[in-house]
Amino acid sequence: MPNRLIPILSLSCATLFVAYVALVIATIFFAALETKLAASMRDAESRIASLETEYYDAIEKLNSTNVASAGFHQPRSVEYVAANGKPTVTFAPSVSR
Repeated sequence: MPNRLIPILSLSCATLFVAYVALVIATIFFAALETKLAASMRDAESRIASLETEYYDAIEKLNSTNVASAGFHQPRSVEYVAANGKPTVTFAPSVSR
């Protein structure tokens, strides 16, 4: 047993050292990936904020537009669709014989 003890302990130490190095490399890789993803999220948030600003500016421009000068008129009557009404438009496929 003493003849094999030193090689077994050496192999165990080498295996543990390789596992330790692999875990350190994995930790560094995932930390770098997390940093990259966080930067990507910040970029996406800033793009979304600029799109929201453009959207609200466009809505403000539409709201301030005088629709009468654009040729639109008030509707003569307003009707609503019943939620549980019968369908009035149906699709009937033509049958050719």
